[in-house]
Amino acid sequence: MIIKSANSSEQLSNVLAKAREEKLMHHAFIREMIDTTSDEEIEKTLSSKAESEVEILGVGIFGSHEQVNSLTKKFSLWN
Repeated sequence: MIIKSANSSEQLSNVLAKAREEKLMHHAFIREMIDTTSDEEIEKTLSSKAESEVEILGVGIFGSHEQVNSLTKKFSLWN
């Protein structure tokens, strides 16, 4: 596992979109996951928001080293 750092939620949104385009398994960590542990409450909150309104705090991308590196090479290693 390699952990990298992005400078903004927008960068995370972009890499998430690319992971989706390439059909890589992924998981987004969003602000609502900190605000509550209730999946039902998260679903309710997200149903009233546009995707662009969701603050992405982190993204996990699963794939070969080459696939993941091609999406994340511009990010720096986490310090």
